[in-house]
This record gives sequence, structure tokens and C-alpha cells, in this order.
Amino acid sequence: MLNTLKIYVQHVLVDKKCGFGVDIDQGERVFIPPNLVKKYRLAEGTLAQMRVIPNTSRMINSTKYQVVGVVAESVTHSVDTFDDDDEETPRVVVAKMEDRILSLLSETDNQFAHRATEIASKLDADNDEVQLALGKLHRDGEIWEAKVSRLGTQKKASYCLWALDDDWFVPEFE
Repeated sequence: MLNTLKIYVQHVLVDKKCGFGVDIDQGERVFIPPNLVKKYRLAEGTLAQMRVIPNTSRMINSTKYQVVGVVAESVTHSVDTFDDDDEETPRVVVAKMEDRILSLLSETDNQFAHRATEIASKLDADNDEVQLALGKLHRDGEIWEAKVSRLGTQKKASYCLWALDDDWFVPEFE
């Protein structure tokens, strides 16, 4: 089944010329083959719409999708390796966003599970930027994610909740 997902490129293996990314909406890992890495000059920090199929290799448990195409006009190179300016790059902004999210959720009034849109609203930030930072925090083990489905037959979650502690997903009854 062919899907188009917004993918953030996390790693490009120099020796093999292939890459790995993450679907910023669901946090699923994707494999990017060498021919697409080269053709679209994909590098760490690149964001693009990519066409994916379910991974059929033995790595399906750790990498859910394989990229089979890239929507060329959607490719955004957020890290410019040829620019030696002292300007802050989007990569630096993402690191600061992670700190802002952790700080927000550490406040007593915000110690409950949030949707990404709620976090973005409270931080007055772009939802895509918040999604990227949440994905990284989750992969680094600093934040919990709960995928919520409205129907038991759904293959994809309706939305995700994010929290600093897994107890925040369980309601308290008194």
C-alpha cells in the first residue's frame, strides 16, 4: 500500500549512502535507499514528502516503511553544510524546542498528557516544529507517547498524546 508521509531525515550513512528518517506525524522509522538519497541530495535535517510502502525486509520490526519516491518540490534542506555563517540553523532551533517542551511539561499546571497541537499552542510555536522535537524526545527516551485510536479496527492512530511520565495517561479516580 503506497502512502505519502512527511519525513524528517535523521541519519545518512556515508559508507552505504542510504538514509533513515522518521514520519513526523506518527513517529515511525523509514528506510531511504541510496538512489533517492543521491538524487535529492538528502542530508540529516532534510524534511520532505515521501512516498512509502511497508518494509518487507527482516528489519520491519525496527523500520516500518521503505521510501520508494520523493515529492521533489517538497524537499527542504534545513542544514546547509556549505554555509559557514554563525546564524542559528533549524537544527539549533529544534534543540531549543526540545528544552521548551520539557520545561512546559515540567510545570505543575501542565503535568498531564497533551496532544502536540496543545503543546504548540501553549508554546506559540509551529506544529511541525513541535512534532519533530517530540519525535526526537521520544526516540531519546525523554518523553512518553500514547497512540489513541477511536476504533479497535484502525491501523493508524487517530492522534497521539505526549507526557513526561506514563502515569499521566491514567486518570485518577477519587
